[in-house]
Amino acid sequence: MAVGLMTATGLLGLLAGQGKIDKERFVALSSEFADKDVETLERELLARGIITEDDLARAKAESLGMEFIDLSGKQIEPDVMNIIPKTVAENYQAVAYELSGTNLKVAYVNPLN
Repeated sequence: MAVGLMTATGLLGLLAGQGKIDKERFVALSSEFADKDVETLERELLARGIITEDDLARAKAESLGMEFIDLSGKQIEPDVMNIIPKTVAENYQAVAYELSGTNLKVAYVNPLN
């Protein structure tokens, strides 16, 4: 399910599957947010401290069938990072972080961007 098409219930299901919310909370939140959009649910889950930004990012990555990667503290070689021109990287909020042969790994803040 693509993030842009994700429902509140779909997001809650992903979070439950990842062990971030239990069954009781899933049922309560599903009822509370049944008629709300997923962005409203995201804001409330974060504001209430139910999940973290990383939890949300992991759920979104899973919904897209993508790997979640935390680049905090990761040493990235300058020649790899500079493969993507700075203006392009800034525009798409992307960073090349690993090059293995002809395979380039790129991380995005918003993978739908």
